[in-house]
Amino acid sequence: MTDKSPYPPLDPGSFNQAYARLEAIAGKLRAAENRLDFDALLPDVQAALAAYEVCRQRLAAVSEALEAQLGDTAQKP
Repeated sequence: MTDKSPYPPLDPGSFNQAYARLEAIAGKLRAAENRLDFDALLPDVQAALAAYEVCRQRLAAVSEALEAQLGDTAQKP
């Protein structure tokens, strides 16, 4: 088994790129139905987890920024 991922590295600041990767992997798994390639499953899961983490971090950053903006606005008369 090799360590080389079939996926290029993600831009850690790109929610859209990470989300597209999640959609692509999900589509690949759905299309496989009961014919999963178990040799390719681990790299797909690893790539999906990495993409999920980028999405999670970007959503947290946006949420924090919105909270800061809305919190500042809500406190001003």
